[in-house]
Amino acid sequence: EAFGLVDGTAGGSSATVTQFLLDSIQSNPLVVGNGATNDESERRARASFLIKSTLGLLKSDHAKLDPESMIRPVAVRVYSKGVPFRLRSPYESVRRKAMADLVRILTEESTGDGRTRGDVPLVNPETVELLATSPNPEFHGADISEAMKSDFRADGPLAFVRPFPIYFSGVAMMTDFVASFLAGLPPADLGGMNELLESCAAAGAGKTWDDIADLPVNGESGGGDATCEGRLLDLFDSFVAQRDTYVHPRRLDAKLGEGYLTPVVVSSFVRGGSVAVLEKAFEDYANATVPVTWGVNFDDVRFGYWSDEAVLGRIESNLADEYRDAKSRRFLSLGEATWYDVLIRSPAEPTLSKAVPFRDGYTAGGWTDALPSQVLNSMGCERTLLVTRRADQSDFGRDVAALLGASEADLVELFDPTDPGGAWAESKELADGIVCTGAQDVPPEE
Repeated sequence: EAFGLVDGTAGGSSATVTQFLLDSIQSNPLVVGNGATNDESERRARASFLIKSTLGLLKSDHAKLDPESMIRPVAVRVYSKGVPFRLRSPYESVRRKAMADLVRILTEESTGDGRTRGDVPLVNPETVELLATSPNPEFHGADISEAMKSDFRADGPLAFVRPFPIYFSGVAMMTDFVASFLAGLPPADLGGMNELLESCAAAGAGKTWDDIADLPVNGESGGGDATCEGRLLDLFDSFVAQRDTYVHPRRLDAKLGEGYLTPVVVSSFVRGGSVAVLEKAFEDYANATVPVTWGVNFDDVRFGYWSDEAVLGRIESNLADEYRDAKSRRFLSLGEATWYDVLIRSPAEPTLSKAVPFRDGYTAGGWTDALPSQVLNSMGCERTLLVTRRADQSDFGRDVAALLGASEADLVELFDPTDPGGAWAESKELADGIVCTGAQDVPPEE
């Protein structure tokens, strides 16, 4: 609303989902395209309304955007059965029954109604397969089920090799329901969506979703509650009911940079000699040989970026010419990709996922660049805003880097906000503005 549509973005992990949704919104023909208004303030209001509307969409059973929220009901079932504790029982019969309960729960959650969209499960088939064929089912069952109750911190080398129950292909498919709807792809009712935008977008300018939700919708179409949120959910649920993954186009299949927005998605990338270290650790874990072999060399860890090739080339050249901080020196172009390619990798952080194969190495989540000012400036942005949390800095990236072999000097250069020559301080200094949200104050169940 203040500055207009966003031209470029960068970020990783959950910010990958944010960029996916924003790119989808700014691809909607009612925002940019044949059905769009020529009024700039109205166009801004429409894009802003669709961004805010994601909070309303989350009330639908078909709109799940957070991997942790997807796995939480599974974890509740596992713990309500006392599975982790029973797997530590001295009695074999108790352990055997606990293991059977764990496999049954994961199998049911993988295939049951509401857990599968587009024939892709939300529970990782590799997890179910490992538990069914494990040489030491008590170890694997206890380790995986206890990880489900963790606070998703990097808990040692197992965070990179454990096949966690979240299946990121399924997460990507579920996210696509929301993104494709926001993009106005078929079978979205563009007439009904236009009516919604005409009634609610300008009226919602300057307001939060809580203030917008109960505003009235004018027009003739429809059923359902004649409020902005009621009509939104009617349109979305109708879209999901009619959608056929094998017939209708998916936002997941779009390449980064095809639309109005130029997104850059971040991920750590392990290559070189450390690939063999990871693969030996995978083998050790599958064989229940712990502690696993470990010893990743941080020189083999690069900070990778996906986007349009020309954009990546410009970023790489400008970073080399203008920035020498520790983060910029680790830049690696990962090339062009579709949204599906990046959504199954960048949000797949250690603990939530084992490292994911990519080309001649493995990605290990997008924790590497939470304040991407250097990349945004290098891609040509004239005004850069960082969006972050109003809270203490998370130690997650620092902890993961340490497990991947970073020295104390590396950690200071990359993550210490008090180091005046470090990457963190330079990122803040380069930004034209910083927007601090209260995201950390939202209870996990919400």
